[in-house]
Amino acid sequence: MKLSVKGLMFASGIGWALIVLVVGVLNIIFKGYGEAYLTMLAAPFPWYGASGEILDLIIGIVWALVVGGICGIIFAWLYNGFAGKGKKKAAPKRAAAKRPAAKKKPAAKKKPAAKKKPAAKKKPAAKKKTAAKKKPAAKKKPAAKKKTASKKSPKKK
Repeated sequence: MKLSVKGLMFASGIGWALIVLVVGVLNIIFKGYGEAYLTMLAAPFPWYGASGEILDLIIGIVWALVVGGICGIIFAWLYNGFAGKGKKKAAPKRAAAKRPAAKKKPAAKKKPAAKKKPAAKKKPAAKKKTAAKKKPAAKKKPAAKKKTASKKSPKKK
């Protein structure tokens, strides 16, 4: 399964921006809340100072959105690179595992086929009838020859 790069970019960017927003708003309401986290964000983000002002909060949210999106792209790209190699080998195993399950269903239908075995016993009986029909026909032919033979003998006399 591959990750959507665009989807993960937006999700991680928005997620990190919401975290910065919530911590920043709580810092404005309750002085000193999340101050260590906000000062940590001030180091890599240019123009952001953890002063507790609304303008600094907006700048921090924008930077969190951008950096979160970039991190999401990198993560999805790496995941798809590694996951794609393993999936190619595992896909045939999954397909092979599904095929025997489908073959088991026809095996259950073979039980009614066992009921047809008595019908197979009837077929040899039908062959005996055809063999019996051939025998009387064979008896009639020699009888017909005897009649012609008997007719010929009186003519010769």
